[in-house]
Amino acid sequence: MTAAAAAATGMRIAVLGAGAWGTTIARVLAQNAASHDDMFYGTVDLYVEPIASDVNLAKTINSAHENPRYLPGIPLPDNVHASSDLLSVVSRAAILVFVCPHQFLGTLLDRIAAHVRRDAIAISLIKGLHAHDARMRTMSGMIRDALRIDCSALSGANVADQVAREQFSEATIGCRNVAHAAVFQAMFQRPYFRVQATTDIDGLEACGALKNIVALAAGFVDGLDLGTNTKAAVVRIGMEETMRLARVLFGDHVCDRTMLLSCGVADMITTCFSGRNRRVAEQFVRTGTPFDRLEAEMLHGQKLQGTLSAAEVHDVIVARGLTARFPLFAQTYRICFQGAPPRSIVDVLVQQPHEVVVAHHPDAA
Repeated sequence: MTAAAAAATGMRIAVLGAGAWGTTIARVLAQNAASHDDMFYGTVDLYVEPIASDVNLAKTINSAHENPRYLPGIPLPDNVHASSDLLSVVSRAAILVFVCPHQFLGTLLDRIAAHVRRDAIAISLIKGLHAHDARMRTMSGMIRDALRIDCSALSGANVADQVAREQFSEATIGCRNVAHAAVFQAMFQRPYFRVQATTDIDGLEACGALKNIVALAAGFVDGLDLGTNTKAAVVRIGMEETMRLARVLFGDHVCDRTMLLSCGVADMITTCFSGRNRRVAEQFVRTGTPFDRLEAEMLHGQKLQGTLSAAEVHDVIVARGLTARFPLFAQTYRICFQGAPPRSIVDVLVQQPHEVVVAHHPDAA
């Protein structure tokens, strides 16, 4: 759908997921819906999954104009409308914005598939990959196949509360259909939230998922008090393994330049120095507390994406006989799930192969 077509229909936006990032994005989208009322419907719907510990969260959001559970202290525009009626929210939406944890996406798609408008489009803000039969599928691919609509993706160095406080951030939109890039840029672009577009959607989503594994390794380094030099080595090797695995999974069309966008190196740095995966992994080392308990204590029961991604990636590289090519990913899994000592992450760094990078000079004979 082109920007002109969007303007003609006054497209209604639905955000599926009301965690910190989903709520933050609903705030961004509501601001743009108000300022682009010739293009988007004035109200942005925010789907809130009912939970036993807070069955009235949607009502609280609508009355207080704040999500006190996941984004406390951040005011929401009046045109954010929270609802726990999933099918009603989905059936009237022209644009679906997916922001749920990646392990719940399959169930969500099963619930809504029969209720999605045929002319709808979607965008995934979910950072994860789905492992199946020694293959990995992107979140946008799962959405596209299940709903039979086009799906793009957004990823970048975006700590939710910083975006919510309107501190400057960048993000990258991956679109298979270039015409949709203008629609999504109008939806997301704010003075404090700059978006670029790329057609390398597979590379974008691989970076978004795999950086969470690298962040766990960075957290192990912090828990061991090994310093920034060691953590920088983890980040560098993590970037290398990320691009290598992206090409194994999705082919040689994955572009090196993708790593230079916000979805690549910027997101990797932010996640490895300030994200929740790094923070929880550090406490795992310092306290010896299992990850499930740390999730309950530090994340209000929300699940870490890094440990889930580490397990899924490990299954795939083992099935393909590729563990030797991805030593950082493999050892991070062993520390998380097989009792390997956290200090063993250093062995991965020490045992990196020695190589000489040869530059190609144009005047060389």
